[in-house]
Amino acid sequence: MTQASLAVAEATQKDSAAMKEIAEDTKAIAVRSTIVAEDSRLVALTTSRDSAAMRIVTTVTVLFLPATFTAVSPILIILSGLTLIGPLDALQHELLRLPCQAP
Repeated sequence: MTQASLAVAEATQKDSAAMKEIAEDTKAIAVRSTIVAEDSRLVALTTSRDSAAMRIVTTVTVLFLPATFTAVSPILIILSGLTLIGPLDALQHELLRLPCQAP
């Protein structure tokens, strides 16, 4: 009986050591998980700020791009479609980087 009790005590001691090791590993995993969760929270906050900045840029673009196009369109039409006469002919060719034709 003493041999059986000794064997049971040894097995219990080994199981206890294994359970202690598992508990330490679980604690380390919990600490790492907490660090990962904190990093994820910081990434979410940064992404939220970036998203707000992109909404502002989009709003400014939506407001000013049509006005810019409307303001520049007549100039583009004049420079690309009309032939200017006289001293302005050299200016047109300079702006369009075309060679001047002699009158």
